[in-house]
Amino acid sequence: MPVDLIPFLDDLRARQIPWLKHPAILGFLATTGTSDSCASVALAWLDELSPGGAPSAVRVRLRGRLPRVLLPGENITVSISRYERFSGFQIKTAALDSLEAGAHCYEQVGGDLVVHGQRAYTTHHGPYELHFYERVPFDEVHATVGSVKHGVLALGQNANISPRLVFHHELRRGMLTTYHGDGVAMKTYQNLCANSSAVMLAFDLARLRGYALTGRCEEVPRDENPEATRAVDLGFQALGFGRPNRIFRHECRMVEALEVGRAAA
Repeated sequence: MPVDLIPFLDDLRARQIPWLKHPAILGFLATTGTSDSCASVALAWLDELSPGGAPSAVRVRLRGRLPRVLLPGENITVSISRYERFSGFQIKTAALDSLEAGAHCYEQVGGDLVVHGQRAYTTHHGPYELHFYERVPFDEVHATVGSVKHGVLALGQNANISPRLVFHHELRRGMLTTYHGDGVAMKTYQNLCANSSAVMLAFDLARLRGYALTGRCEEVPRDENPEATRAVDLGFQALGFGRPNRIFRHECRMVEALEVGRAAA
């Protein structure tokens, strides 16, 4: 484990998201729907959003390359958010049919990666997303996140990547452990029911550097860690959400450096 990881997280918790009334880390939880598989993740500069071939399709032009080869059955997900407004989207490709059909999901155009998003889904980490809808037209996506300069990328079967507010972190049995709450059984929850292997990304929003924390994310009883549960409850109350329906614990078993323009390594 990097010696600066805990101080880095302590620093993020204190200052990363000043528009919240309660200290927290804005993490991103990357999941897949296949048992014992982990998403491959990256941060990438975002150059352009443009309409795709259907009303809800979005072409995402990024600087760089995929973190690895996309395999049959896998999809690409790009998460783009206006963090301070609690607004954002996951833009997902179709699942790849075969290695020869990759152009239906993405293209490498010089030094740019063009992701052919089939649909955009709202990210539900704040009070405003509950007013959005799941077949989002391109104009809505562009108006909301068209000015954003970076995206968070995930590859895998049923790959999903959603913001999660981490209200507590600690070393537990020698492993970095983070806690967050959830109120709705959305796509991330469905993936975790099938596969607890997950990557938590935590990075400085200004410098776009941080860490990808690979491990397991599981729902735990409220009395397992009273200190963590209290921190999550207070965070939800500060957001006006009431008490979360579920408490999740992510145990990190591998740490990789994360920087915009480079795959986690």
